[in-house]
Amino acid sequence: FQNGVGTELVGTLAAIGADNTASKVTLSGTPPAGLTSNGTALVYTLSDGGSTLTATAGAGGPVVFVLKALPDGTYTYEQFQLLDL
Repeated sequence: FQNGVGTELVGTLAAIGADNTASKVTLSGTPPAGLTSNGTALVYTLSDGGSTLTATAGAGGPVVFVLKALPDGTYTYEQFQLLDL
């Protein structure tokens, strides 16, 4: 994983058969606590019926990253701001 603006990751969350066209992957659990971007705590929002997790630097702040779970069991991760490490 590279902590950088423009980082994109693609992978698999679940193996869903090709004949199961009505699938939906929902993200669950608790996002990681304590993450910050430029010293501001991340705020997480789920959308698209729980399949998209958006992290912003503070409430209403700039988008830091977006994680999308796709119906075929894969995911995409796009990073727009640096995470403080």
